Amino acid sequence: MLLRAVYPYEGPFNGSLKFKTDDLFLKIRSENEYWHLVANNNGTLGCVPKNYVEEHKNQDESSVIDFAKRALRSFSSCKTETEDKRGLLNVLQLLAQVSNDDSPDSEVQSIDETRAENRSISGDSRGTSFSHAKKHSPERRTNSEVSVPGNLAPILVDSLRIGTNASYADCYQSFHVMIGLLASQIPGFDRYAQCLLDSTMEQPNEIYEQSSDWHFLTNHFTFLEKRSTNDHEFSWKLHDDQVDVERRLDSLNQLLQKAQQDLVKCFLTSDQFRRFSSLIELYQRETIPSVKSRLLLAIGICSSLDISCARVSLNSVLPSELIREIGSSSITSDVHHIAMCLRLLTMLLAQANALQVVVKSLLTVEFLSHVLSLIGPIRLASPQKDLISLTDIDLLTESPHSNQESSLSYKTLFGGRLSHAATTLLLACNWHFCSIAVKRETSNSQSTHVPLIDALLKHPNASQHFLELVVQAFNRDLDPVFRVSFKPAVNNRRRECLMYWDNGFISGSTLSMTGGLLPVDSDGLSAMLTSLDPVELDQSPLTLAEEDVGLYARSLWTDNFTITTSQSSDPVQLPALIAQTTPRHSVMKVLYDLFSAKVSSELVYRNDRNVMIDVIIRQLSNLRLSESERVLDYCLLLGLIVAHSDYVESGAYKGRELIDALNMLLHSEAAEFTPFPSTQRGLRLAEETLSRLRQAVERSIRSDMPPHRIKR
Repeated sequence: MLLRAVYPYEGPFNGSLKFKTDDLFLKIRSENEYWHLVANNNGTLGCVPKNYVEEHKNQDESSVIDFAKRALRSFSSCKTETEDKRGLLNVLQLLAQVSNDDSPDSEVQSIDETRAENRSISGDSRGTSFSHAKKHSPERRTNSEVSVPGNLAPILVDSLRIGTNASYADCYQSFHVMIGLLASQIPGFDRYAQCLLDSTMEQPNEIYEQSSDWHFLTNHFTFLEKRSTNDHEFSWKLHDDQVDVERRLDSLNQLLQKAQQDLVKCFLTSDQFRRFSSLIELYQRETIPSVKSRLLLAIGICSSLDISCARVSLNSVLPSELIREIGSSSITSDVHHIAMCLRLLTMLLAQANALQVVVKSLLTVEFLSHVLSLIGPIRLASPQKDLISLTDIDLLTESPHSNQESSLSYKTLFGGRLSHAATTLLLACNWHFCSIAVKRETSNSQSTHVPLIDALLKHPNASQHFLELVVQAFNRDLDPVFRVSFKPAVNNRRRECLMYWDNGFISGSTLSMTGGLLPVDSDGLSAMLTSLDPVELDQSPLTLAEEDVGLYARSLWTDNFTITTSQSSDPVQLPALIAQTTPRHSVMKVLYDLFSAKVSSELVYRNDRNVMIDVIIRQLSNLRLSESERVLDYCLLLGLIVAHSDYVESGAYKGRELIDALNMLLHSEAAEFTPFPSTQRGLRLAEETLSRLRQAVERSIRSDMPPHRIKR
């Protein structure tokens, strides 16, 4: 199968290939759940990350054969000892002669295995139905002496899933540990072990359809599809129906998080996302907040696992519905549901390359002002009649200021429990507005600020709480927007315990008097197990499945996740119609917008600005231009601070240190680094900033000198 590069990649890992966007590769096999073993156009073999490539639309047989022949010549002439070299040669010889059109997604098999297989697979290209001509699965063989049924390993892993209800990832790792332990203790079993491990790398669609998880997913989605088209159930709301639907959705969400990710993707794409779209349709019709929250969680998990689901969500009515619900939220709203809306809308906006015109038109100053009310108190002089309705004074908590001001009231929503989630959403909204374009396209009578800046200027009290969180994220070099996800979490402590247990028996073990296995370092293994807290091993992942009311968003402001999700390593892409000088960092971008004008820069307290100066000095000292061009983003931000704030007039805090850092960048590093055209502008701005700082520091020195020492 041919693969196409979606993003450029220059990974530091040994054995990985460097490539550009749209480069083609011949897929040989999957090494694990993260890497494909491929051959490039030159015949070089190496690994590429799975999330950087996709299946090429044009699966030309002659191209596959050409790739395979070049790889054969390159690999055959290689003198380096390679593990399973014979098996790789067999696979390449097969690809150079035969192209398997019936199942392009299935794992490539050896020549002997192909001869042993005499099965017929029928079904449409979407993989919705398959008929199996034989009762027994084809055998996998590495040589003439070893044969293992092709689907034995998936059945064993699936048995662990059914028996333990653990996640597929945990069952898969436990299966590997058990096979490794058997191979280390049973003579001759290592030949079968490799066959079993290889057969779990990648599975064809027909094996997915035999899985219990596939059948359970089908059952749940069939139930939800029937409900979405049943007008009678929506006409008569019964408590028993609500409980039944909630249990169904809880079971579905657990299944989506625990099942094999590739299986879930295959399931969702098998009917062109019809089942997934039914979740959005059902969400539109539902009125019960607890049911709607569970539906949003299911939509979020699917959108996190497959970017195509996220595109379906973005092109549907869902973003508009989420904006409407957030904008009309009040103190009587379900805080758990609003937290879920904030999280899903943030993730969709972060993944969107461009927004629908309708969606972007809803991100108004009024809507952003209402989101600000989730962070800090906002002042309302009169009831609003736009998208957001805040007319009922009982819907919001009122601060003591209202006793003195009858016509003006300061109001805060949910006591700030969703402040981090709301801040992340505001950063995601601002990501799609360009301050340069706004200034160019607006007339003199209109505001030249992006909507978020207008909302901050309109509500300075709430803006201080927002900017406090922004400065915290800037100080920690975090971008919370692109960390928002619904991906299944991983309990690292449990996996660490499993690896310790595995090493204790595989690396060294002996037989007891009764013939049982004993670890050589039994005291060390016992001490390790004693030191682990059983509660920590059973700690459930921090997700909104348990309705944490903003705890997930607060965790985005920290680096030390005890239970982490697999964060995407894809490069951040700028939205359409955004200036290319925009930093690929939502926190940095909002600071650019703040300091692009004098009036908005005054919103930042001097102490917060000094913290930003400290961060800029630290980053200019730590980052190297040859390693990361992000250093120029800090130079540009510094230039905006100097040009549009009273930084110079207030004494140029740590001006000398900034001058030294800029000198090092411009005169030492830039001389050894040939910049691309895109970085030349950044270097020029850094030089201008350095010149302004020097003048400011000189003026400051002269003003501090006694009059008789100033030369006339």
